[in-house]
Amino acid sequence: MTKVKLITTMAGPDGVHSSGAVVEFEDVQADDLVKGGYATFVGPTPQFVAEVEVVVPEVVVTTKRNRGGR
Repeated sequence: MTKVKLITTMAGPDGVHSSGAVVEFEDVQADDLVKGGYATFVGPTPQFVAEVEVVVPEVVVTTKRNRGGR
């Protein structure tokens, strides 16, 4: 759990938190709020290590050939 200070008011299923409030969130959610500019870390900045697998789908581009006709 990581503490952040909210820059903006936040409302959701877990309740309403006013701007300036210091709230404790799961590490990933706290990191997302700070990266999005909605909060700042309180105390030392935690060091997150995320493992992300990126899957890029293969794209096949085809063109329709004009076979005369008109």
